[in-house]
Amino acid sequence: MRFRVYQRQNLEDQQDFSCGISFLPRGAQPVTLARYNGPSHEHGDIAYRPHIHRASEQAIAAGRKAESDATETDRFETVDGALACLTEDFNATGFKVESDQPRLKF
Repeated sequence: MRFRVYQRQNLEDQQDFSCGISFLPRGAQPVTLARYNGPSHEHGDIAYRPHIHRASEQAIAAGRKAESDATETDRFETVDGALACLTEDFNATGFKVESDQPRLKF
């Protein structure tokens, strides 16, 4: 199996960032499994707070983006913190990460 992990930071807005992980099936389009977004925008009831998008069967069945639903979080505040959370959640190795809150367990 192949996966892609990415990290994106808007250089003009420190609050506008995203880290994500996608599944790369052979011969098919990538499927985003999760996105960890900064607080630069509103998303439904989440107003300018960090949030995590996760792929769900319900979203796919409804014809939406797999990861369209989001949940507010206080686990990260920066793009580096978001990557630390992603690697913890998906047990991804080979990345140098630094948590925003190094003394707290996820």
